[in-house]
Amino acid sequence: MRKFISIIGFIFVFVYLVFTITAWASAYNCSGMFCQLVVFVPIMPWVFITDIYSNWSINFYLLLVGLSSLILYSIGYLAGLIIKKIIVTRRINKDNN
Repeated sequence: MRKFISIIGFIFVFVYLVFTITAWASAYNCSGMFCQLVVFVPIMPWVFITDIYSNWSINFYLLLVGLSSLILYSIGYLAGLIIKKIIVTRRINKDNN
């Protein structure tokens, strides 16, 4: 059975989660007029798709962060496959020459 584990995917998700936690912390400690809008930056595509701003809860926010993390992991996994394919192709071409 093949395991679908990607180091690049984990790096993408880690960077995204650090950015999300930083945005959440800066919005929590901010005292300006638009401080709460920083929280929406990490889930920006989902804000426009769902279009329900008034009754958001932390559970819904965490669901959207999890969904974004899953998508970023998938992108990282595909990037890893492309990189492996390029490396294997170069090795084959190098051995043939």
